[in-house]
Amino acid sequence: MSKIVWNKATSNNIPQNTQWTVDISGSNMIAGDGGGDGHGGGGAVWYSVNSGISWNKVASLPQSLWTSVVVDGNNMLACGFAGTAVWYSTDAGTTWKTASGVNIPQNKSWQDAAISGNNMIAVCSDSIMYSSDAGMTWKNKSTSIDEGWNCVAASGNNIIVCGIGVGDPVWYSTDAGTTWKTVTGNGIPENLSWQFVAVDGNIMMACCPSAVWYSTDAGTTWKTVTGNGIPQNTTWYFVSVCGNDMLACGDVIWHSPDAGTSWIKRSGESAGWMANISGNNILATDTNAVWYSLDAGTNLIKAVDNSIPQDGNWISVAVDSNTMIVGSNSGAIWTAAIPHNTPLTPPLTPPLTPRDRLHKYILIAIVITICVLIAIALRRYYNHR
Repeated sequence: MSKIVWNKATSNNIPQNTQWTVDISGSNMIAGDGGGDGHGGGGAVWYSVNSGISWNKVASLPQSLWTSVVVDGNNMLACGFAGTAVWYSTDAGTTWKTASGVNIPQNKSWQDAAISGNNMIAVCSDSIMYSSDAGMTWKNKSTSIDEGWNCVAASGNNIIVCGIGVGDPVWYSTDAGTTWKTVTGNGIPENLSWQFVAVDGNIMMACCPSAVWYSTDAGTTWKTVTGNGIPQNTTWYFVSVCGNDMLACGDVIWHSPDAGTSWIKRSGESAGWMANISGNNILATDTNAVWYSLDAGTNLIKAVDNSIPQDGNWISVAVDSNTMIVGSNSGAIWTAAIPHNTPLTPPLTPPLTPRDRLHKYILIAIVITICVLIAIALRRYYNHR
């Protein structure tokens, strides 16, 4: 395997001492400055369309404490904590618009956002705002009380949200936000402070301080993560899912390669793991160092190349099939390309011309004739002995 090389984002005077939230989709990247270059007064949204080689500042957006930035294909979504609107782009960051419409709040402290195809979702304490047409129209699922919505995830038409306030349940939708249900059954708690949610296809995950729960049928039934010594009364911080691969992160990273049937311990103990998975690629942090695996967690490797900080206070990680990106709470953005070992293939033989074919046939005829003459000579030799 080729060496992983980590590179710090430095182009176009992108800040080097701030709080970064990051996301990736193919060659498109987005990063939200949540600290205002270390001054706490708010920063900008930045984007890259060439896997982090160069970065562009979105000058049309206001300064804000950007809490969530997400990208899927050319669609991007950004929301801030300092009483701003939700902004979106459908051309990979070139132009931006505010999410607007009837009962769409414009001055909220937005907590999280998600994109899947043309479905866009953003949550604040008392609202779930969503669009199913890439931002052209928006709807608001207002709630009668402050649910403290703090995390949202989307995959196709499946959406899952959770609240951080005590007594808040997990909600999900299987029709892009038109109708919603609460997660119930099998003893799943409805009165806890939920930490994080994830979804890919029909697999949904949610973690609370005491357990990780998952569904493989788009929210209809739920199970708790058990087996192989996985703890049941610990603090869980983060979950991630890609296909049948699931990650549950507490003081240890646990990995299920078979949609929750079995679980494997993938890391040593540390205070507060965060990890994302895409295919066989895992990118993780224990807040201090960055770790990665290109074999679904069998080998978890510490990133040490090119002076990447070992006490970087990392708060955001994203990975796909080709690239990894991490954001610091008080530093910079770092990216790394994932090498792909391409098997060697023999060069293609050019087609023969008519003249070449004639020479080939003549050569074959000569070889056959020589073989026949040798066989006749040998036969005569043995017959005269």
